[in-house]
Amino acid sequence: MWPIGQLSDRMERRLLRMVLSGAAVLLLLIAVAVGEGEARAVAGEQGLAVQMIVFVIILLIGGSMYPMYSVASGLAFDRADGRPMIEISKTILAVNSLGAIAGPFAIPLLGAVVGDGLALPTGLLLACALNLVVAAMSRRAPVRASEQTPAVASIPPTSVEMVQAAAEVVEEDTETTDPAGEAAPQSGWRAGTGKPDDG
Repeated sequence: MWPIGQLSDRMERRLLRMVLSGAAVLLLLIAVAVGEGEARAVAGEQGLAVQMIVFVIILLIGGSMYPMYSVASGLAFDRADGRPMIEISKTILAVNSLGAIAGPFAIPLLGAVVGDGLALPTGLLLACALNLVVAAMSRRAPVRASEQTPAVASIPPTSVEMVQAAAEVVEEDTETTDPAGEAAPQSGWRAGTGKPDDG
């Protein structure tokens, strides 16, 4: 999401995660401090200026929280250390799913302590505060993603062109070149015959 995606490619993702979490914590503290008056402010009962300020705060809360999953995923891939990306993706998705399941149960329990009107912003505040602490305590990624991810050609718009482009990329990656500059035969095939090598 603009501009977070561009920032994620230009700065340390751990620091960006801390900035997003810190911004969300600050804005949610304001929301909790406003408390039950938020509904009246959103309805415009306290004037247009207050209503616009509340709308901007709500927009900024969403803008700081929504990209956190993508930034955290990018940070995890930066620290892959040669592990399969699919395993990392599965772990991230599992943790995210557990949070999605636990949230609807946790918020009503929190409502019994702080009141129903403050349960959701307080729950989000606690989650973002935990995210901030974890990001602050985590180690710095040793290598930027841009330094370890090869450049990829743009994907053509149609499926037929996509398959053809993928075949060309695979062919280029698997083809080896000898010192004379000619393509060496693939292992398991007899040179110049097009037939399998018996050995």
